Amino acid sequence: MFDKTKKIYPRNDLVFKRIFGDNRNGNILKSFLKSTLKLSDDDLSKIEIIESSSKIDMAENKEKIDRRTILDIKCTTKSGKIIGIELQIAKDTTMKSRVIYSNAKTLVQQLNKKDLYSKLKEVITIIISIDHIIIEEYDDYKYCFNFYDEKHKIKLSDLVRIYFLEFQRIPEELREMKQDEDLINWLRFIGSKSEEEIEMLGTKNPELNEAVCVYKELTADEAFREEAWKCEEAIRRERSRIYDAKKEREIEIARNFLKLGLTLEQISQGTGLAIEEIKNLIG
Repeated sequence: MFDKTKKIYPRNDLVFKRIFGDNRNGNILKSFLKSTLKLSDDDLSKIEIIESSSKIDMAENKEKIDRRTILDIKCTTKSGKIIGIELQIAKDTTMKSRVIYSNAKTLVQQLNKKDLYSKLKEVITIIISIDHIIIEEYDDYKYCFNFYDEKHKIKLSDLVRIYFLEFQRIPEELREMKQDEDLINWLRFIGSKSEEEIEMLGTKNPELNEAVCVYKELTADEAFREEAWKCEEAIRRERSRIYDAKKEREIEIARNFLKLGLTLEQISQGTGLAIEEIKNLIG
């Protein structure tokens, strides 16, 4: 049952899509892309949104949508660059593989059989991770991956770029990161769960103020808030389904380990289950 007093924030998939994926809000998307990709004003002068799919659509039309390549927003720039943006809330252990697959598919779909490879345009994907860390090897908030030779320090091609933006690792103090101030403010807006912080961020630049105004207009509409709430519920159900499936698999493995005579400590290390949980399987 929808609670009419429930707050909906920019991190909600439907809210995010309506703020950044609506052609009427072109300045908002341009400002975010410029802060992330450092594209020229000329290239950003013509942004065309070619796809904007919400997770609630995905939940209701699973058979019609390729879940391996779903993006919240896909757009093109004046020079033809293809940019996909995905807001990642729930933990997805397949994310790295999925984004590579998605980029490759977008590259392939650009050409017909007789087209020359020289017609290929750059494909850029931006993954904004809100509640989970994707790149765990380093304590940074922004990563860019492409075709690069580590030994000789040379880039093979500019055709692919994949960005991961980790909300959980945004630095508290800007100081030496002044060049990234706009991007950090955008990420704080997207990940915010505070009306006060959203209001404050609206003072940072005109485009952020515009985004705050769109957010307020959207969330003032009760019907929209209910749809956004349904979107969150769909994600929660999917997250719960994945968790339950993982737990069942861990229990099945633990039972097999018990038959093999492994100790409780060994089984705990091998499955991730607590020792008390394993003890409950004995009997």
